[in-house]
Amino acid sequence: MEHVSCSILFCILVRLVNAKEGAIQIDEYPNYWGYQDIGRALNNSDQTSWLIYRTYSRDSKDSRHLCVYAKITKMGNPYIFEQGYTISNGQKNETVRNTLYAQTFKKANVYVEDEGRQHDNAMRVSKKEGDTPGKEYRLVYSDYGRCDILRVLDSGYGNSMANPEIRIDDAPEYEQWQDINKALRNSDSLSWMYLRTYLPVPGEPEYECVYANVARLQEEGNYVFMQGWTQADGSTIEVPLFVNTTRTPGDGYTRQKDNAMHVTLNIPQQNLYKDFGLYKLIYSDNKKCDILRVKSKQSGYACEMYLHSSALNAGVPRACQSIYRLACGREERYHYQVYFPNCTMHNKKSS
Repeated sequence: MEHVSCSILFCILVRLVNAKEGAIQIDEYPNYWGYQDIGRALNNSDQTSWLIYRTYSRDSKDSRHLCVYAKITKMGNPYIFEQGYTISNGQKNETVRNTLYAQTFKKANVYVEDEGRQHDNAMRVSKKEGDTPGKEYRLVYSDYGRCDILRVLDSGYGNSMANPEIRIDDAPEYEQWQDINKALRNSDSLSWMYLRTYLPVPGEPEYECVYANVARLQEEGNYVFMQGWTQADGSTIEVPLFVNTTRTPGDGYTRQKDNAMHVTLNIPQQNLYKDFGLYKLIYSDNKKCDILRVKSKQSGYACEMYLHSSALNAGVPRACQSIYRLACGREERYHYQVYFPNCTMHNKKSS
């Protein structure tokens, strides 16, 4: 392997597999943007950098993965790197070299409001020129002279793993907004699903214009939802869903009240049964808006926002919108609108 100058650009890679947005706020806060211009970092006059630290290991049972370096051989999008490393099995060393292609871009914020970042702060790296999406890296910090810190946002080429913030579901500072029984006892018992993070599938429940009318049962923590929606063919349907509330572990504390619910459809006369799984209450203002984490969809990251009927004309409350963007994602692909003014409830007389 070639020798390089001692005044090398030290490179630290910080890796979070299945990175959770919001556990990494420094990546997004505007007061750090001055240190996150990835184009300026890549255009360093010292074009060879060595990996000094990382938070993961590529060692196997029989060999070690050592002496990792990256040398920029072409500036500008796409940047071209020579990446090299040594595989050592204790008896012999093998040096491996690869050519990598990097395209810089602006990584959208999730945790904080985007105030208009001026420079690219991330790069998408692939083994073939023009191959997308590639592996994503976000620049956490660069002094533009000696050191760069990168966030590795996915675990493999073409396998993006960046997800919205989910710590809020269990963080102690949000517990006061997660009393699900208080939310379900809202005096306005009718709510409409307003936004969700996933697209509907024709033929599956809750296609569009989804609503829930809540009735409390005698036993504590038990409810019946009359859940209705419009199907892909324009017809409406309404079914009873049975709900019992439960408590999930807090992050470093013991919850005092239930924060989640288990939802099932059970109509024995029609031989119908479906377990919709666990829903965790992310946030409720206990008046106008509720946000739920749907654990059975999108690997447990899915969200649904409900507005109560009395709040529909005024639209989504500001606090609710902010929490949804934080907990569920700021990008448009997380904001599928479900409710529209022409939505109607199921009319049993016409069915």
